[in-house]
Amino acid sequence: MTMSSKIDQFTESLRQSLTKMEGQLERARADIKSVQHDDKLALAAKLRDARHFVESTREKTKTAGARVQSWFKTQEATGAATIASWRENAEKKKLDTHADRAEEHASAAVVYAEGAMADALVATFEALEARLASDEVAASALQPPR
Repeated sequence: MTMSSKIDQFTESLRQSLTKMEGQLERARADIKSVQHDDKLALAAKLRDARHFVESTREKTKTAGARVQSWFKTQEATGAATIASWRENAEKKKLDTHADRAEEHASAAVVYAEGAMADALVATFEALEARLASDEVAASALQPPR
């Protein structure tokens, strides 16, 4: 596979992942808007679905997070000067290996971001649920005892 086709394949894969993530974000935005202030059943269903999604992707997200952390440690150890020296010394194999690892990191970072976005959606629904409960408690406290 030529370097040009590797770049094309990587960028296309990344584009598809980001497009998928954008769709998930739009669905999340729509889900949040669709939950009416007094519709506890709809909110409970959205929260249940979001929690299920987070649970089903937890291992994948944790693995991606570990890969992202590993990349950061590698970057700290390698440094820009080392990469510049590889370029100066025409060390193609090292540069190719670095490019492969950078692509793996980018892919892992997208997976991790998807998991973080799903966690944020769960937290948002939990906050809405708690606010509704708080409003109910406040409203019942204002009503005279029977």
